[in-house]
Amino acid sequence: MSAAIGAGFGRLIGLFQRGRSACWADLGRRAAEFACAQKWVEHVVIEPAAWACFEAARAQGKGVLIATAHLGNWELMAAALARRTSFAAIAAAPKPSPLIRWLAQTRAALGVQTLTVGQAREAARQLQAGGVVALFIDQRTRERSRPVMFMGRPAPTPLTFERLTALSGSPTLLVWTARVEGVHRVFAEEIQGLEDAMGKLEHAVRAYPTQWIWLHDRWG
Repeated sequence: MSAAIGAGFGRLIGLFQRGRSACWADLGRRAAEFACAQKWVEHVVIEPAAWACFEAARAQGKGVLIATAHLGNWELMAAALARRTSFAAIAAAPKPSPLIRWLAQTRAALGVQTLTVGQAREAARQLQAGGVVALFIDQRTRERSRPVMFMGRPAPTPLTFERLTALSGSPTLLVWTARVEGVHRVFAEEIQGLEDAMGKLEHAVRAYPTQWIWLHDRWG
């Protein structure tokens, strides 16, 4: 790692350290909001420009592949999107526990369909049929991955997004949310590949650093 990259990353971690209490507070707030999701989803605002971006992608008739992240209240974002269009979200295989069962039941009640990473073929089928599929790109998983620059350092990034892009030929978007002046707002941008997606996500995380999940070992 070059000295410049190392120094930049160090400053970023320093920012997190100084705002650690704010990160924990925001995480607790998100959990409380999800417990009352049926109420809070009414207050999620999908930005007009974001919806126009989504509609333009869907109009191509090849399905829409969405890259997203653990930024802001992503659970409320998924619920708000599910009210406008049906889509499937890819997540890691759930571990058996009462909490995980509750999460799954709540998501289903909100209209969010969840697929596991092992169901990538089903996700590709849905895309090829014109459907919408979303998956997270901001965490390191046990899947095959490759390093993509994020926050000035190479971060192991799963290849699922690229595989689905190649299989489906679908247009790709980065869709994310943040609490802005007390309001959950959803944003979307067209992306071209993982590097572009991670670069644009980095800008979003830098804009709202206390709303991203720093607890995950992203660069390990």
